[in-house]
Parts: sequence; structure tokens; C-alpha cells
Amino acid sequence: MNEHPLDWSAIADAHDDLSMDPRLAPGFVGFRQDLARALAGTAAALAERLTTGEAPALPVGPEGVPMDPDLLGDLFDAVRASLARHGAQGAEVERLAEAQETEPDLIQRVVRLAVFDWDGAEIKEIGRRLQVPYVGLLLLGRLLALPFMHAVAGRAEVPEVAPTTEAAICPCCGAPPGLARLAGEGGARVLVCSLCGTNWDYPRIQCPFCGTRDQEKLAVIVVEEEKLHRVEVCEACKRYLKVVDERVLGRECLPFLEETRTLPLDLLAEREGYVRRLY
Repeated sequence: MNEHPLDWSAIADAHDDLSMDPRLAPGFVGFRQDLARALAGTAAALAERLTTGEAPALPVGPEGVPMDPDLLGDLFDAVRASLARHGAQGAEVERLAEAQETEPDLIQRVVRLAVFDWDGAEIKEIGRRLQVPYVGLLLLGRLLALPFMHAVAGRAEVPEVAPTTEAAICPCCGAPPGLARLAGEGGARVLVCSLCGTNWDYPRIQCPFCGTRDQEKLAVIVVEEEKLHRVEVCEACKRYLKVVDERVLGRECLPFLEETRTLPLDLLAEREGYVRRLY
């Protein structure tokens, strides 16, 4: 069972402190805060409905995710409303909403494809048909999937992950890590799933995306006087991973909050030619 459930309401409240950060656009912080509040409502409703039942088989497949269409529709509407409120370009989202009027299962399909369609062929075709960029469709689908995937992870019996020389994938759902925590006095490297929030240990000196242990290919990007966060990069595969040092933070981090806080590190890594793995 996932030992790191998220309190989405607390995460939403914690975004108040980020609203004063000059490095972050207020509209971006506001959208993420709105999203956390919407996720709190969806997670609470799911908790009431998933009180019984067997633990899902691992790795979790489409049949193991309780994708309630009403809850998903409400969450999608909340995303649309927040984009409009914060002045974001929501034309692509509105095209999805219009298409859903004639395809009632469209949003559910997009979410399932964003999570489980690893080659991306079908979701790319939806994007071409609706003139919605593939990456945008993928990100939207994965954002909408968060409470459902976290609910599954909360019921899963995830085994301990043995040290490996392979690339890292979530032992619960098979997704790549979205963040790393340096935990405990020794700063053990703990990966956090980008989809379901499952945590698992992984070697410090190893790329979680291609598995290389060649120290000449592994590097760290740090910002001057920034001790809490860093970016680990790999020259072999050109991927990057953001890292939160909990020894500096003084507590276990809230991954969704740290994703908001560390947007400048994403921009820095991308300027340096590195790419974030989404699937």
C-alpha cells in the first residue's frame, strides 16, 4: 500500500506562500492551487466509494483504475474554469469540451490513453483531429488522472523494489518518476511516481531514465544559494529529474507543491538542452 497519501487540501493551502515568489507567475500558482482544491474534492469522493474491494493487480492496468465519469467530468470542468479565471490560453481545452458534446466518453478516453497508451498513437490521432498539441493533451490527461491513480496506489500492495541496473519505472503503475526526495540523515534517494505518487528507493549514482552509472555522464545543476532543490541531468539520454533535499527542508516534501515551486528549474534544465520524461 502506498505509504505517502497526499492531503490535497493542505497542498492547496500551502500554495498561498508561493503566491509571493517573484520567480513564479501568479496565474500559474493560482491555477495549481485551484487544481489542488479540485483534486481534494475528487479524492474525498473516491475515498467514500473505494472503502472495500481487493487490492489491484500490479502493475495497474486500465481495468484497475476506477475512472468515475461524473467525478472526471467535474474535475475537467474545474480545470476549464481555472484556466479561464487565470487568463490562460484555453482554446485547446474548449475544443475538447465541444467535442465531448458529441463524444461523451472523450475525456475518459484521453485520460486512459495518457496513462496507458505508451506508444501514443491513438492520443496523437485525437490531438490531430481536434487540433490539440500532443504534449498538451498528454499533460491534461495525466493531471486529470492524478486522484484516480493515487486512489489505486492507496489500495495497492506494492512490493519492495530491489536495487537495479535498469531504468526506473513505478512498481505500482509503470510510470516514470516525476521527482526525487533525498530522505533521512544519509540522504537516501527516493523516487516519486509522476502519476500515482508511489515512492521507491533507487541508487544515488544512476540515471533513473536510461540506467547508466557512468559518472562522466551524470551531473547536477544547482542554483547559487539554493540548497533545497537541484536538478540531476544525464548526458547519455538528455533527461533530467528535479530533486528535493528533505534534510534541508526538515520534513517530508509534498511533491505536487514542490512541482509548482520548482518551475524555474524546469525552465533552466530545458534551456540547457535537457528534456523531462513524460512517459
